[in-house]
Amino acid sequence: TDPQTTKWSQAVADRLHSLGLKCVIAKDKADYDARMYEKLFWISTMMLVGTARDCATVGEADEQQTALVQQVVQELQAAVEQTDPNVQFAP
Repeated sequence: TDPQTTKWSQAVADRLHSLGLKCVIAKDKADYDARMYEKLFWISTMMLVGTARDCATVGEADEQQTALVQQVVQELQAAVEQTDPNVQFAP
């Protein structure tokens, strides 16, 4: 872990928690990468499924196309796991 990027991590997390926001400090680069990919999966999947299925909102895509959303995310996870074995996604 790079000490220059973690010097204020806990202070920032504490401030966000005090505002009722969620903040998780990544343990290492692999943990950070997994969280980054998860965020990219979410936005990419919702936009793709929403557009392909003519959903008016992200909520509509999530609620009405749950199976498709899960399928796309699983495919994206498999692709990342094949190319970067250091990244581990939470079950």
